[in-house]
Amino acid sequence: QYQWSIAYGGNIKDKFFFGGSLGITTLRYNYSASYRENNFTYSSDYEAPIQDFTLNEDIEIDGSGVNLTLGVIYRFVDFAQVGVSFVTPTYYGITDTYSTRLEVTRNNTLNEASSQPIIAEYNIITPMKFSTGLAVFAGKYGLISGDVEFVNYGKAKYDSDTPGESF
Repeated sequence: QYQWSIAYGGNIKDKFFFGGSLGITTLRYNYSASYRENNFTYSSDYEAPIQDFTLNEDIEIDGSGVNLTLGVIYRFVDFAQVGVSFVTPTYYGITDTYSTRLEVTRNNTLNEASSQPIIAEYNIITPMKFSTGLAVFAGKYGLISGDVEFVNYGKAKYDSDTPGESF
């Protein structure tokens, strides 16, 4: 998962700082698995019809999204400042592609069959985040800071127009 951000920031009289960014996200996930069985045991009455078989699975997930981040910091005295930031939900459009291939060696002949790819398209909306913090500086000796972040995971959403897809 990656995010490209286009940002802008500034300040007014070194007391009030502000900024914002537009985030453009991409995600990609690939998974491949292979399951093989062989060395089958058959009764002596039958010729061994299957020597081995292999099932191959491939899953590919691609998506992109967008979000917005806004923040301000206010330095009310030279040794202390308070900040607030807000991150909008990320709106993702995602496509999953699933395919399989079966290979069977029967009577020393390889047979192959492949499925049509199963494609699911859906949207995910991540929850928004709100955070605030306070920092107090102790000269050149360090600082004390505290931050609180609020995230409402119950506001995450999943939506699909693919028949049979539900959440």
